[in-house]
Amino acid sequence: MKRKYYSIDASLFTSKEEVHNVLKKVFEGSEYYGSNLDALHDVLTSVCRDVKISLRGLEDSRQFIGEYADGIRQVFEDSAAENKHIKLKIK
Repeated sequence: MKRKYYSIDASLFTSKEEVHNVLKKVFEGSEYYGSNLDALHDVLTSVCRDVKISLRGLEDSRQFIGEYADGIRQVFEDSAAENKHIKLKIK
């Protein structure tokens, strides 16, 4: 089976609310996605097929979301470490 690819442009994150609006669209098959980092972790660790995730522009979003950018990075990194199906690249 071909690996699914998610490309996330974090420079679109202009507020915490917008972070989760964008991620909800990216992970559209996850209807239980709540608008917080715990829910993001749940979605990522429940992935049960091979996926590639490219997260770019996170530093650009820092001007709008501040230290929340660090939390997003940590969730993606922790989830990828926990879930062997995720191959993560942060640019």
